[in-house]
Amino acid sequence: MSPDADNVPITTGTFVALTRPFVGLSVRARKGYGTAMLLDFGPSIVDRHGHLTGALSALIEWDWRIEGRRSILLSSGSAGRRGLENGIARLNEAVVSDVWTEGRLPEVCVGLSDGRLVRSTSLYTGQPGWTLFLDNEAETWLCVRRGRIVREWRRDHPAQEFDPAKLARDGGP
Repeated sequence: MSPDADNVPITTGTFVALTRPFVGLSVRARKGYGTAMLLDFGPSIVDRHGHLTGALSALIEWDWRIEGRRSILLSSGSAGRRGLENGIARLNEAVVSDVWTEGRLPEVCVGLSDGRLVRSTSLYTGQPGWTLFLDNEAETWLCVRRGRIVREWRRDHPAQEFDPAKLARDGGP
């Protein structure tokens, strides 16, 4: 856990409710550091660090793949930086049809309306390496800690709009 964040485990129902705002939004995709993939969704905003980002975002660290209907189209293991950048850029303007997780250690899946699927596929020891940023202005996000999906937020953010005890108790914001 980040020293400046709180975290609260969430239920499957809460995950579905919190990720519903991603559905119907267009994607802006780019390669991050190493093999990381960054996906921005919806209208662009400037974050507190002065960076242009989407209203909602996803970071998939390390390992991921983009699936077509019958084959893997691109993966983090694909050769060459230019090939990764060009392949990731082909996601631009796609529209999100669904967001879900799969597996005992939850990997995130982002379904696109054209039938493609972006899937995290962590191959490293530890936890799956993905984060869904639910509100880039309020700085709240979902990730995996100790094998469970948790909702985290910056402790010092003044716009904290929910009670963590209530969230832990009834699974709702």
